[in-house]
Amino acid sequence: MKLWHHLQKFYPKDGDLVLISDVDEIPTRKGMEYMLEHPPIYYYTIHAVYNTINFMYKTPEKWHKSTLLRYNSQVKAKDFQTFRDEVVINLTEPVATHCTCCFNDLDNYTRKYKSFSHQELNRHPFINESYVFRSHYCRKSYPFDIKLTRDMKNFYDEDLIPDDPRLEFLINPKFKLDISRTIYKEEDLKDLCNEENDWWEEKFVRLKPKYQLQ
Repeated sequence: MKLWHHLQKFYPKDGDLVLISDVDEIPTRKGMEYMLEHPPIYYYTIHAVYNTINFMYKTPEKWHKSTLLRYNSQVKAKDFQTFRDEVVINLTEPVATHCTCCFNDLDNYTRKYKSFSHQELNRHPFINESYVFRSHYCRKSYPFDIKLTRDMKNFYDEDLIPDDPRLEFLINPKFKLDISRTIYKEEDLKDLCNEENDWWEEKFVRLKPKYQLQ
């Protein structure tokens, strides 16, 4: 509903292209060019790569939530969610990223889950900085602890980010978070991803006793 009201401030006209997406569902530069060259008759769903940690890693899950709409005055606010929930794809190649947990510091990870709509994750261990660090370092999908695969270059680096050092972490496969804010030391890293250092006895049901801190 808020998106609808903000859109009206720009006085959309019939035939304008409107991208309906969350802030972390971002078309690449070539994706934007593709959509301009292949506008929908009415609307279609965008095929995105579901990245996490950064653009170099992805989950097995496909992401089809962003929608490109050819605006007309008959479209109502309630239609926006309907468009996002339907999957109407005419693309075979991904033209966007969904980098849902791609941050360069621990604060942003914990901040997201303290303010995120999934409040079931606003608790220990999901907002514990050491848990976040291990998930990130071991290349697991935070917070769901699924092993990530290295993205085999769906996109070129220059298609993903501008030439800006502040964004370099997004395409650096070796980037890691600040270990000094965690229970770990540098010497722990060589074994950190081993099974004995897993936090869970039973996934998302029971933590190992040493991690039951809260």
